[in-house]
Amino acid sequence: MAAMLAHPQIEGVQQDACAALEAIQDNEANQARAGNCGAVEAVVAAMLAHPQSVGRQSSACEALCVITTGSAENQARAVNDGALEAMVAAMLAHPQIEWLQGGACEALCSVTQGNAGNQTRAGNAGAVETVVAAMLAHLQVEEVQRVACKALYAMTIGNAANQARAGNCGAMEAVVAAMLAHPQSEEVQDMACAALYAVTQGDAGNRTRAGDAGAVEAVVAAMLAYPQSEVVQQRACDALGVMTNDDVENQARAGNGGAVEAVVAAMLAHPQDEGVLRGACVALHVVTRGDAANKARAGTGGAMEVVVAAMLAHPQSERLQQWACAALCGMTTGSEENQARAGDCGALEAVVAVMRDHPQSRSMQRWACDALYAVTHGNAENVTRAVHAGAVDAINTAVTTHGANARVQTIAATLLQLLS
Repeated sequence: MAAMLAHPQIEGVQQDACAALEAIQDNEANQARAGNCGAVEAVVAAMLAHPQSVGRQSSACEALCVITTGSAENQARAVNDGALEAMVAAMLAHPQIEWLQGGACEALCSVTQGNAGNQTRAGNAGAVETVVAAMLAHLQVEEVQRVACKALYAMTIGNAANQARAGNCGAMEAVVAAMLAHPQSEEVQDMACAALYAVTQGDAGNRTRAGDAGAVEAVVAAMLAYPQSEVVQQRACDALGVMTNDDVENQARAGNGGAVEAVVAAMLAHPQDEGVLRGACVALHVVTRGDAANKARAGTGGAMEVVVAAMLAHPQSERLQQWACAALCGMTTGSEENQARAGDCGALEAVVAVMRDHPQSRSMQRWACDALYAVTHGNAENVTRAVHAGAVDAINTAVTTHGANARVQTIAATLLQLLS
């Protein structure tokens, strides 16, 4: 660090020093030492002193990535010294240098990941728009597309302002273009699904943009192309869950594009992966809720059976059980055929078992009661199955345990009347 501070105008010294900092990768103690001795400040100063040097800017971005990854303290130092603005300036000054664009995207990810304040600062600095511009300028460069999607995820997840920026500058279209341009790259497909999830979560406008851009179909294509990749399957299911949530057009796209069948295939291929199974149950719940055609696809595609199998295989996974119950609700509400399938494959017994296994979980009891109602309402045979499975005792336990919860009390009272 002394050399960088003593010779700020000597480009070679600055570049060599940044390269040396890369050696501390994956070493938390050395990251802390680097931060404490002024490395972050020195690297940012070097970027500001040599804006036209591609090598200097690239080495600095790589150094910032190494120093800040997983370090909240160094993230704060970087932002306080103007690192985000410096990285954006570097990308704007050298738009055709693909390796600089990629390195800057990686650094943006490291500096903003998990840091709401840094996300906001990046958005205000124009980072979202600059990353999308890099994607459009280097569509055929796999590494740029991968790290740009990674940066979009880091900057937009949970940040409404950056989500809006991403939507307005064409991020959805750029991500879909990346998926179509690099179907052979598992890493691009993985990070693209993650980016779509982050940009569309809770943003109705971006869900519409994603659907119009062909994102739903692109995600399904990724699932079909990489059936053995647990990461791609989970991220794709997560993306489908948010893109189709409260969006009837995207639900239809998902159904017509084979999403239901792809989700079922994911569950069959990864029966021990709780992340894949949970994401798949979320997707099935959202895609089938209120959509008769998708309910029918789920029923004939074996979705009921794989959901129940997941419940039986992972009885202690509360989140998986909760979303499995939600999936049963989505698939059976208003569908006599799926109610019958659910009854025949042991869904009622599985739901009652969940209620017994997780008596203290209010959300679990609520979703389980909802599932019992959806599967039994209007179906005498399933009412009998539920009673024989011990549903009445389980419901009474829920009523006693969660007396202050109005939702549990209401659905429990309705169920007890239905099962009497």
